[in-house]
Amino acid sequence: MILCTGHTGQLAQALVEVGGHDVVALGRPDLDLTIPETLERALDRIAPNVVINTGAYTAVDKAESEREEAFALNGAGAGALAEACATRNIPLIHISTDYVFDGTKFSPYRTDDVVSPVNAYGESKLAGENAVLEAGGQSVIFRTAWVHGPHAPNFTKAMIGLLSTRDEVSVVTDQLGSPTYTIHLAEQLLALAKRLSIGDQSTPHILHLAGEGHASRMEWVEHIASTLKTRGYTVADIKGVTSDAFPTPAKRPPNSRLDTSKAAKLGLALPDWRQGVTACVERWIEKT
Repeated sequence: MILCTGHTGQLAQALVEVGGHDVVALGRPDLDLTIPETLERALDRIAPNVVINTGAYTAVDKAESEREEAFALNGAGAGALAEACATRNIPLIHISTDYVFDGTKFSPYRTDDVVSPVNAYGESKLAGENAVLEAGGQSVIFRTAWVHGPHAPNFTKAMIGLLSTRDEVSVVTDQLGSPTYTIHLAEQLLALAKRLSIGDQSTPHILHLAGEGHASRMEWVEHIASTLKTRGYTVADIKGVTSDAFPTPAKRPPNSRLDTSKAAKLGLALPDWRQGVTACVERWIEKT
């Protein structure tokens, strides 16, 4: 049995979809990362073989003014869960982010590159990574990027809505990353969870896992538009702009590309990012 935290999130819902009855997803009030007692009760009641922590404060811009809330969930909460798992000898897979890097590197980030977040959200996620590692036990931290999928709000679904209702959509061209489809990511996380559940202790403590290849935000939206067009939809014109055109409370790293070669050597790899975007658009079409 695999216990997944953050039951309403898009990755948690993807894990339930892919894992079926083997995955139990819990969230507040039954499992609250800010209340250690609920973590202990949930672990003792479910007695999982592996825990996957997808629970997090993910409102990047709001985190600038809600630092305390972000650090409570992403930092201290992650550490409390790791400690509870460690005392029970339960392997933990913890989901982190590309935002622990500042984005100034010109090539994809390796797992051993220097971390230097540029916003409060990234700082809180880095605090969580450190807390998980300090807790001991068997843990694997997965940094991923630009996550999207068929469940819950996300960039792909938001852009589908804009492309379908506006005459023109402006998209930034100076942010690079790897769109990561939640269903593809869930498949690989569950594959690793199976290994951990049977005693595999050879997995490194930090891995990167994201959609294969990379794209700008502009290229991501262009692929969404192309997929919609092939399905008979009329879409808005797309205008490329720089990030300066969209000032936000939180600074974004211009380079969110992750070097996933270490995970690939372990047999953990995702399809090309375009496959995930296409699948996400098609799932949206099926529901409309």
